[in-house]
Amino acid sequence: MFVDIAVLWEWEFDEDFVRIFDRKCQQFGLQSYLVQPYNQPKVFEELKLGEFNARMLFDRASDNQPAFEPFVKKLFSNGAIPLNHPDKLAGALDKAVMHQKLAENNVHVPYTIVLSPYRDWTKIKIGELIRLGEPFIIKPATGGGGVGVEANAKTLFDIVKAREGRSREKFLLQEKVLPARFGDRRAWFRTYYVCGEVLSCWWDDQTHIYFRVMPEEEKIYGLERLKTVARKIAELSEIDFFSAEIAIVDRETFVVVDYVNDQCDMRLKSRFEDGVPDDVVEEIAFYLAREVQNRISALPRNLRIAEGEGFTL
Repeated sequence: MFVDIAVLWEWEFDEDFVRIFDRKCQQFGLQSYLVQPYNQPKVFEELKLGEFNARMLFDRASDNQPAFEPFVKKLFSNGAIPLNHPDKLAGALDKAVMHQKLAENNVHVPYTIVLSPYRDWTKIKIGELIRLGEPFIIKPATGGGGVGVEANAKTLFDIVKAREGRSREKFLLQEKVLPARFGDRRAWFRTYYVCGEVLSCWWDDQTHIYFRVMPEEEKIYGLERLKTVARKIAELSEIDFFSAEIAIVDRETFVVVDYVNDQCDMRLKSRFEDGVPDDVVEEIAFYLAREVQNRISALPRNLRIAEGEGFTL
């Protein structure tokens, strides 16, 4: 079987999004194939035997399920084109790396102290701590989902505690950003960059509730700049699909609080209180499927698979 795109997924709450993306692919005339834990071993054997291959790959599994890693590597060796290339992800998902890139390119980011694996916490200067303010945030440079994050740190002891058992990792000490208020909402947003398009949602960092930013709100509050900032992050990270958290302080300064999240939580608002608005998920899936079609259309017409040799002309 030769398909246009293989979609790897393993999180039970991803099913709605994967099914929507699959449907959008069909609407574009694309053949997609869903690979999940129950059928991955069988499909992997077919892949190794040259009985299965894909022109493109959308991987939402291997970061959490090591069993998918050989599958991904084999597809790459056969020439599959990924959405979110892993060679770019390594740097984009390192918060310390992205913090420096954004700061060097005049994108507002919170005041941050980067603790390398070998930097002794006792070497932190009093002036640095004072500038951090109280409370401050401690977060690992890699990882997501809030794992390892201390959002209300106040002392050096909190730094020591957060790094227990993780002394070989980089950490960020970050000032706590206090957003402005627009009406009854905190000016905190989650923006989605999707292959050149940007969708923005109000996202309360305290309740985690989403509401789509409407066109009239963009005009009233000047929120068009969210798209500009998201596109700058995309330019610097070279990632196709990600979300970022952006807060507005002083009603005019756009501060990127969380830089690149590549495994976006796509649970539907109609099914989960803290889910993403359904129309936003539908639109994201549409843009992703359109990108797949565009990339495949750019390939030579006579692209084929030679058994055991991957893509050849």
